[in-house]
Amino acid sequence: MRARIDEVETRGRIGSAGYAEFTRVRDGARAAFAEAVSSDPERIALTHSTSGAMNLALGGLDFAEGDEIVTTDNEHAGLLEPLAALVRRRGVVVRVAEALHGADPLDAVVSLIGPRTRLVALSHVLWANGRILPLREIADAAHAVDAPVLVDGAQGVGAIDVDPAALGVDAYGGPGQKWLCGPNGVGFLWLADGFEERLEVSAASYYTRDFRSEGAPFWPGARRHDGASLSTGGFAGLTAAVEFRRQLVGWSEGAAQMADVRARCVGLLAEVPGLTLQAETPGAAPLVAFTLAGHSAEEVIELLERSGVLARSLPGLDWVRASLGYWVSDSDLERLAAALRSA
Repeated sequence: MRARIDEVETRGRIGSAGYAEFTRVRDGARAAFAEAVSSDPERIALTHSTSGAMNLALGGLDFAEGDEIVTTDNEHAGLLEPLAALVRRRGVVVRVAEALHGADPLDAVVSLIGPRTRLVALSHVLWANGRILPLREIADAAHAVDAPVLVDGAQGVGAIDVDPAALGVDAYGGPGQKWLCGPNGVGFLWLADGFEERLEVSAASYYTRDFRSEGAPFWPGARRHDGASLSTGGFAGLTAAVEFRRQLVGWSEGAAQMADVRARCVGLLAEVPGLTLQAETPGAAPLVAFTLAGHSAEEVIELLERSGVLARSLPGLDWVRASLGYWVSDSDLERLAAALRSA
């Protein structure tokens, strides 16, 4: 990232060499994101974040007053706020399925899909507790009423094996940070083959068309939805991070390691006096939510930070959430448990 930034600042971004390098870096990031979701690069639009991807997709779909969008009760503001804007501006109705605490999230979501459903928009992995939603079955139910499926994959990409085409969804957004271990400020929107034709370009820019070809046509595939003026330094970092994952960790290998780390973490936390695992779901992605009797979530977070453990609370829930990676060791987990026992 530093090398790319230095190059831009000293040699500049334009000229034949500068433009060729600019294109190479963006193409490299597109290929890296594609690798992370088992896709062809032409299915990837570059964005600044998962939230950017959600806004691109929602802004490109046509809604009328009374149209219904189905979502869940545990969505990030990066999806909820664009949905709230559609409620205000278009008069759509958002129907919320109980997925966080419900015994059957599939039934909860599918039961809300009906003749007025125009979109199902939800997470692949719930951000509070790591619960993985059955997207294939949800997509089948949505498509039965001709409703596309938009997925917030912020907690899925890099944490579990992800293949949006196999899941049958229409659009899937994700970040470069989190489990891809890339920098902030880069993300992607994956679009199913042909879905880019159904999706209006909602943030048109210089990157929307191939201005070097006669007639300046839209770029083929998802590329026409690329965000403008995104950081090539960030893209260089993302590409390096994906290469690291592939060469030194592996994709499925990393996911399997994180599943093992999570299982060990749950076992240790279950033995901490006064600790309650919240909405615990076996087989979840590498997130664990818990509370500690007599302490607020913010108090626990401060306690953990003093022991060298970083965790977070969640808006609307007085829970602590720990995010786990393939880099987490047994000694890391012991430090977490020991800090909680000392409270």
